[in-house]
Amino acid sequence: MKRVALMLVDRARPGAAKAADEVAGLAAAHGFQLEEQLPLTSGALQVPRGCEMRVVLGGDGTLLCQARRAVALELPILGVNLGRLGFMAAFDLQRVRELAEVVFSSEPGTDALAQRELMMLQAEIYEADSDEPRFTGVALS
Repeated sequence: MKRVALMLVDRARPGAAKAADEVAGLAAAHGFQLEEQLPLTSGALQVPRGCEMRVVLGGDGTLLCQARRAVALELPILGVNLGRLGFMAAFDLQRVRELAEVVFSSEPGTDALAQRELMMLQAEIYEADSDEPRFTGVALS
């Protein structure tokens, strides 16, 4: 039986379509079916039955957006950076090529691929006389 993952791709990035096709092919070669969901930025995710992880292709902003969008799913995220500089994504396309067998063949719960759990901070800033948030983002460095 094929294993299933949800693929979310920032198709506005140059080369994203080609990268998505390549990652889907690598996954398929190791028994994983990647099901892409569109649109990327809005609405609830339609999670395929038996979904084991999310594969997110884009930059740090895409990765953060998709992490927030589906935090309740508690599915691991494989972040694939398609830009030049990425702090959040653990992989770039070359690294996915090199480690495809490990990433897509390892059974859940094994030590073959380390997972790290990250915290998410939510902040809203209000003016004293308003019930609507004036600002809803925070950056820590």
